[in-house]
Amino acid sequence: NFYGVLHLRQFPHPLYGEVRSLNHGLTVHGRQFLDIERLRWPTTYYGEDSGIGLAMEFAAKPVQPDGPRRPIRVGGVGLGVGTIAALTHRDDYLRFYEINPQVLDYANRHFSFLADTPAEVEVIIGDARVMMEGELAADKPQQFDVLAIDAFNSDSIPLHLVTQEAMAIYLKHLKPDGLLAFHISNKYIDLSPVIRGLAKPHGLQVLRIASPSEEERLGTNAAVWMVLTRDDAFVKDDRIQLMADPIAGANAVTLNWTDDFASLWSVITRSGSGTVNKWSMTPNGGKFIIDRADMVTRADERTISYIQKHLFDDASANFPLFVVTVKGVTLNPDGSKPESFEKQAMLMQRNLGLFNPKDDNAIMLIISVDDRQFMVHLGSAWQGQSRQESDRIINEHLLPGLQKNKPSQGILNAVNALDQMARRELARRLENEKKAERGE
Repeated sequence: NFYGVLHLRQFPHPLYGEVRSLNHGLTVHGRQFLDIERLRWPTTYYGEDSGIGLAMEFAAKPVQPDGPRRPIRVGGVGLGVGTIAALTHRDDYLRFYEINPQVLDYANRHFSFLADTPAEVEVIIGDARVMMEGELAADKPQQFDVLAIDAFNSDSIPLHLVTQEAMAIYLKHLKPDGLLAFHISNKYIDLSPVIRGLAKPHGLQVLRIASPSEEERLGTNAAVWMVLTRDDAFVKDDRIQLMADPIAGANAVTLNWTDDFASLWSVITRSGSGTVNKWSMTPNGGKFIIDRADMVTRADERTISYIQKHLFDDASANFPLFVVTVKGVTLNPDGSKPESFEKQAMLMQRNLGLFNPKDDNAIMLIISVDDRQFMVHLGSAWQGQSRQESDRIINEHLLPGLQKNKPSQGILNAVNALDQMARRELARRLENEKKAERGE
């Protein structure tokens, strides 16, 4: 139609049967597993660990620790195939604004996210800014807990949605402590300075949340969201701090776009540009847990990631702590089995693209389910006493969990103990450096 050509595709997934996707040019509007057990999986840019996934989870946190989940009001500028609906629950309200009526038609006829959610859903057809402005004129502010602006991941950027005048409209529809999330994943354009510019006049805090691709395991793509808020509790939340990049400092570049002036030339990306974050640039995209055997629960995986990131940061990018679970032995290049589990560990290290052999401060917890073998593989800089302690950690923390058929808890306990071991070793080395400086 007037807005372009939509392509509906269906193809096999390497693990989970058939997948259906909706594309507009090179832009993926959404993707859904057709397997009945995975129909409601939040895919593409909307995984549970994405910026929008974290924002919606936080907004729904119970008032009391043991209380019920809070129902939330969510707004979405850009419908896609309605994937955000997979993150909603009963008693939630979800209101989409979509300019292309054919997108709504395809979302309803070929995908089931909108039909499957227990939340109340409304889709408003028309330009989002015009529709939202009309609602304000009719004295109908929507009081959103979360408002997702998701219209920027193609090669055609609707500039009128990222100006100060548009921002004023968004804030009038948002609760005072609400979360305004901009999806800015784009190969050619970096809207980070523009989003920071939108936040600055209003005193909003800005977090950039980049989640890695888990396409094979979860069907999610790497995604970059920027979340703006006045809510200190959101900014200080442990999970948010784990995923957020510290790029919104006082010296960060900002651009002030208005209806009178906005220039795409100022945000076109250049090779090698951008802020480098050590955590996100590490092997496995900053997620040091590779759970091929599905032994770790999602909740424990998040806790483990939190421990790993803080150890990594506190040790100035040294002491990476990896967790690897696999179903069976990793074979030698010639197809034969390694002579020892130690050699298997080295093969895993190489085949999974983990730390470099020169990275001698690393720790790798490895569990091979079918072979019933597990070990802690330590880099060469670790002393013999630490190697003895790692054996103790295996016996006292990991093994009981496996024996009690609670592998996730056992792995989490082992990671906690390895973290403490690494911190003691780090403190010892720092003390030795200070003694050397004093000539002792």
